[in-house]
Amino acid sequence: MYARAESMGSIGVTSQLWSPAAFASHNVGSTATVALYCGLMLGLGIYHLLLGGLLRNRNYLLYGNHLLLFMLAAANACGLLLLRNLYAGKRFPTPGARCSVGWH
Repeated sequence: MYARAESMGSIGVTSQLWSPAAFASHNVGSTATVALYCGLMLGLGIYHLLLGGLLRNRNYLLYGNHLLLFMLAAANACGLLLLRNLYAGKRFPTPGARCSVGWH
């Protein structure tokens, strides 16, 4: 049995019991959403770094660095950076990892 608790305020907490299939389905969807977001951030970061390099504009380089570092922080918070688990054949990068950046 899996349990998930969400807080809509500082005091109130609601809980919902999930079946294993529903929990796995939600976990796959959440991981896919964060991976898509990180992929878009990676593309935009590389684009801005290339644009900054070609135009010799420091602002594009700084913004590209900001995007890439934020993408790494978001991926790390959700457990997507632990590639050693992917090579071991595990389905999720980090067992039991919860994304703590607010995309639920």
